[in-house]
Formats: sequence, C-alpha cells, structure tokens
Amino acid sequence: MDRSLKWLEQLGFILFILMITGALLIYLWARIQAGPNPGEELDAKLDDLGIILLFGGVILGLMIPVLRVSVRAMKHRLGTDGKRVYIRLSDGRELAVDPSQLAYTNRAILYRKYTLPLLGGKQQPIYVAGEVETWLAPLLRQARMLTPAQAMKHQWKNQDGLIWWSLAAAGAIAVVLIVITQLNA
Repeated sequence: MDRSLKWLEQLGFILFILMITGALLIYLWARIQAGPNPGEELDAKLDDLGIILLFGGVILGLMIPVLRVSVRAMKHRLGTDGKRVYIRLSDGRELAVDPSQLAYTNRAILYRKYTLPLLGGKQQPIYVAGEVETWLAPLLRQARMLTPAQAMKHQWKNQDGLIWWSLAAAGAIAVVLIVITQLNA
C-alpha cells in the first residue's frame, strides 16, 4: 500500500509537469501558427488563451497539496483494544484516544487535525469487511456523528487548512480568470 501511495504521489507531480509543459507548447504553437503580425483581434484571443492556460496550470498546481494530504491520510491506521482507539500515524507515532474525543462521518473518523478515511477511491472500504462494524462501531457510539458540513467545519478549524486554502485559492484564481476574459471580450 505504501508503495502504491508513493507511486500515486509521484505520478501527480509528473502529470503536473507534463500538463504545464503541454499548455506552454500549445500556446507557443498557436503563436507560431498566427505568424509575426497576427492582427489585433487574433492577438487578443491568443493572449486570452495564454491566460487561460496559465491559470489552468496554477489551479492544477494547487491540487498537489490536496493530493499530498490525501496520501498522508491514507497511511494512517486505526486499531482498538475495545476501550480506546489507537491511531498509528504515517510517521510511525501512535496515539491512544478516548472514543468520546472522536467525531465521524460515513466516510472518515476525525480526531483533531487527523482525518482517518474509512472509504477509499470509488467508495471501496479500506478495512477488511466486518472490521469496522465489529471493532470500531461500538466505540463510535461515544463519538459525535457529523454531517458533511460539520465535518468540513471541523477540518477547517483543526487542520492546517492546506486543503481549504488551496481550494479557496483555486476559486479566487477562477474568479480572476473570468474577470480578465470578460474585460478582454
């Protein structure tokens, strides 16, 4: 699993570099095809294309922190002795947590700044069938059940905000992109 997650993270970086390089090549190809004096209207359209490709690359780059946090969360593991929940973090540390300090949704267990996913991609369970129901579910009766909105608020408040600031920055860049293209139209 660790090798697969490491491979996924490296693949994300490689795809980012390929996408940025591809966008730059598309822009340069369009400029070359337009010739040395493309005219005012075509020049403005090519500038719009360059801005769109630039902001698209920046938005794609902002997804890298999201990928890193997700990969780190997938490396966390849960365990229990029937009274406490044990969390083994990706760096090897172990935390013993009273179940009343936990919060959970149908997709993850939340403890302070840690998100411990129960489901992976395509809604597939991470743990062996029956493990969560047998061992963790009885302890989660003492934890708080959160709605998706409450879970987002919990994560915003307790995490370093890397994911949320990345999404906010992507939204701001999208707004700037829309404004710039509307001004050039």
